[in-house]
Amino acid sequence: MSKMPLSGASHRESHDDYANVLATFGPNCRIIDGKCGLQWIIQKQDGQRAGRPRWTGWHYLRRRERLIELYRQFCDVEDPDVLEILEQLPEIHPGRGGTK
Repeated sequence: MSKMPLSGASHRESHDDYANVLATFGPNCRIIDGKCGLQWIIQKQDGQRAGRPRWTGWHYLRRRERLIELYRQFCDVEDPDVLEILEQLPEIHPGRGGTK
């Protein structure tokens, strides 16, 4: 499990060093805050680009409950650190400038 942003991280969601990764789980899955600030995205590692892992959006979500549900469905073993991060998210993704 990891939490970012990293200094010098990328603004491209498909990059391995994308700045807004909330958590990684399993060998090939992670959850990010989308670059447009409208939703959370569950991504799967999808091959390589220039010798580095490439990530592809798999599920696009605005509701925390559904995000946690899908995390539990796709992870092999629940990580309490990942669950803690997800449970601290707002009930509904705030979008740009939202209040929830």
